[in-house]
Amino acid sequence: KVERIEFLGSEVILYCKLDAIGEIMIAKLSPAEASGVSAGMPVALSLSADKAMVFAEDGSRLKASPITIDATLEKAHG
Repeated sequence: KVERIEFLGSEVILYCKLDAIGEIMIAKLSPAEASGVSAGMPVALSLSADKAMVFAEDGSRLKASPITIDATLEKAHG
């Protein structure tokens, strides 16, 4: 669900809460991709592993590594 939106001209930043784990995911979109999106709205996000960045609680960036997601689990949480 979209918690907050920042419109920055050439890009839009979405702060989305992942209900399944209670964490926030930040997504950068083009204005066209974000068209019609509003705070409180449920959204489906997908990501490219080669463009994803993951950070530790202390703010340091974690090294990327390939992961596999169980599609059954993903569908169960929407």
